[in-house]
Amino acid sequence: MATAGWLVLALLSTYPYGLTLAILALTGLGLAFTDVLCDAVMVEEGKPRGLTGRFQSIQWSAIYAASVIAGVGGGYLSAHVSYARTFLLVALFPALSFAASAYAVREARSRFDRATVRETLAALRAGARSGPLWRAAAFLFLWNFSPSFGVPLEFYMVDVLGITKIQLGLLATIASAASMGGAMAFGRWFRGVPLPRLLNAAVAIGVAGTLAYYGLVGWWSAVLLNVTVSLVTMVAFLATMDLAARAVPARAEGTFFAALMSVNNLGTTGSAALGGWLYDRVGLSWLILISAATTAACWLLVPWLRVEPRPGAVEGRQAPGD
Repeated sequence: MATAGWLVLALLSTYPYGLTLAILALTGLGLAFTDVLCDAVMVEEGKPRGLTGRFQSIQWSAIYAASVIAGVGGGYLSAHVSYARTFLLVALFPALSFAASAYAVREARSRFDRATVRETLAALRAGARSGPLWRAAAFLFLWNFSPSFGVPLEFYMVDVLGITKIQLGLLATIASAASMGGAMAFGRWFRGVPLPRLLNAAVAIGVAGTLAYYGLVGWWSAVLLNVTVSLVTMVAFLATMDLAARAVPARAEGTFFAALMSVNNLGTTGSAALGGWLYDRVGLSWLILISAATTAACWLLVPWLRVEPRPGAVEGRQAPGD
């Protein structure tokens, strides 16, 4: 679907709004679908081996490496290459993913019978009633609810600090490179840390990283903050992703991991909408404080989070309740 959408855009001579929106929705649906499937494979293959943390590290290192290339390459293409040729080039990448998955991914054919359907439905019902899963969802929502970031921060940097849009693009590229370094560091040094300890550290990093933006006074402070905060918060972010991967029930991994990622997106988009509304009313300083407070609220949930330990690992003391 993604490849077909970009190819159709490459063949158009004009771009009416409604048609372009529909085609981009098609490409987005294709990419979202493959993302969910990739995450399902990550959970199904990673949980039995205790490798969800390493797999997440590899995934997000690849994502941010692509972001660095796309940030630099996209700027060049927008200035020197026609839309049609750009869309044709973009269509190549999901096509390569299609070829790679067809070659590399192997899965035994599942029988579609009543017993299999009953087991899957039972897993779905158990997951919907799972206390640990709901607490993990609440943790992820609070973690991602940061109204100071996104549009308010960009408006502040442009309108108050005088940072240009070209510099904003450069900051995004720098932040992606730092996040890639954080993902690699997580896979190398932090993935074996017991999850309760890692989550407590993640919340502390998140609060400190948010409050650090009180030091945003100009271009060089923006560069320093984007590098350091992106690197360390990527380690914290992957700890929360490891929580999500290990909280989902067996036989419905893809469904519930996708649901948890939807909670992630709800927290991000909800905070963006609220942040845009509050920015003109209370200013960035109060938004930074609100973001730090919602992140700190995650500490209240850490003692109540219980997930399956990694094979061969000893986790922190389990939480009371189910």
